[in-house]
Amino acid sequence: AEIGNVIELRLRGNVTINGMVLIRDGAIAEGEITRVKRNCGDGCIESISITVTSVQAVDGQRISVQGSHFKRSAQCGSCSATINPGTRLKATVLNNNQINA
Repeated sequence: AEIGNVIELRLRGNVTINGMVLIRDGAIAEGEITRVKRNCGDGCIESISITVTSVQAVDGQRISVQGSHFKRSAQCGSCSATINPGTRLKATVLNNNQINA
């Protein structure tokens, strides 16, 4: 893992407005690794931070979002920080978008 690497994420749950689904459960989202702290002795990843950057709407367009920074640190005795599947991350849409639902 290196700063700037793009990672694929999946949305958990539909995003709706007035009952209309705009972003479907399971939609592909992207995030970026924003910080990596390595252990000086052996190079293991001590902590890693990611930010969500975009998500795919029902019409296929990429919607820019700003995600809160998410940081995960390695547990004592573990060599690498791990972000487990199903971990919840939050993001906010940055601009008005016309989505053809």
